[in-house]
Amino acid sequence: MQLQHHVNAIGQGGWPRGLEVTAQNGQLICRWTPNRIYDLVEAYSRSPHLQFLKCKTDQQLATFVTAWGPLRLTPEEWSRGGLASIPISSYRIVQRWLKASANLINAFKTSSEEVHWLQEFLSAEFDLRCDSPVKPWGDVSELESMFKVAFGINEDTANWLQRAASRSISDATAFVLSVTPFAAHAGLACTRKRGKPHIEAGWRLTTLEQALSWMVWYDEFNQHSLIFCQECFEPFRSTSAHPRKYCSAECGHRVAARNWRRKDLRTKRSRDVRNRKVTDGPRKAR
Repeated sequence: MQLQHHVNAIGQGGWPRGLEVTAQNGQLICRWTPNRIYDLVEAYSRSPHLQFLKCKTDQQLATFVTAWGPLRLTPEEWSRGGLASIPISSYRIVQRWLKASANLINAFKTSSEEVHWLQEFLSAEFDLRCDSPVKPWGDVSELESMFKVAFGINEDTANWLQRAASRSISDATAFVLSVTPFAAHAGLACTRKRGKPHIEAGWRLTTLEQALSWMVWYDEFNQHSLIFCQECFEPFRSTSAHPRKYCSAECGHRVAARNWRRKDLRTKRSRDVRNRKVTDGPRKAR
């Protein structure tokens, strides 16, 4: 029997869309209204996390916030309503963390580039915590501290990763992914249906930032993880059961053409070497 992975929303998971978004002095200022609310969990089917990762310019970020609202709202912003202001740098920090998370998952599954993406993820995690109300105590995040204790690391993490065996690297990646709270927002909705008690398990997400992190986790749960193009490095979803390396036919053709030119160049060089040998002929003995 095939297991069907259903997204189940419970509780108050509503989030406001933007009415008007402007960039001023390094801030994205979003005007919103309680009349334009959507469900964070149900939004998964439209892949806002994929859209977010593709935002390269400030204008693209503004368009994203217009569609999906600000990453988070303070209690004061919720209470007074209508306006939210978040630094553009905060959006980029979350974007970097999400990209590193998705790539670290793929690196673990393929046993490739784990050192690079583990370092990138730990660095992104530290920046993310520095940007949150609860700052790290030292020069590493709480997650990295847990990782160092678990593996008995008494030196800089980057140095250890460069010297560690491949199995230790894989174990380290597995540990970091296992303790990262991608989906810590599960809950129970206790109601009565037709006069009888009813309990429903599901997800209770309270900010867009939480929802984007949960969506990266749910991609893997749903066995439909994001893929990053090996040519342009843009994230995309595979539309078939066959594994894909490139996001588009254009990227695939570009790589094929480049490989063909390299092969053709090697062939010409090899032919030139052979021709020179034939032209020079054997040297006469003196």
